[in-house]
Amino acid sequence: MQISFEIPEDLAAALQTRWSDLSRAALESLALEAYRSEALTDLQVRRLLGFNSREEADGFLKDHEVYLAYTLEDLEQDLRNSARAHSSLLRLGWSRSYHESRKRQEKAGVGEGQRP
Repeated sequence: MQISFEIPEDLAAALQTRWSDLSRAALESLALEAYRSEALTDLQVRRLLGFNSREEADGFLKDHEVYLAYTLEDLEQDLRNSARAHSSLLRLGWSRSYHESRKRQEKAGVGEGQRP
């Protein structure tokens, strides 16, 4: 969808001293307000602004002092997911084999990130 609006020339000139690309500034302002008012999600803001990564979108929001809507329930869910993932890794023997490998490396005198 294409959206356009008229701005008086003197105001446009004044705004362009701060933002050289007024179209982009208007789009970013719309995205910020839509996120603040919960009309768009962070993923939708990312798509709207053409960011390639979630980190880029998160950084944009943070730079404009708009923080991700992260609730206590979100944290609790993330902790449950992390605990499940950790349990799965333990069941697969990941932790044990990792620690055994580290012990062998230490005995061989090999430091972190080095090969024997």
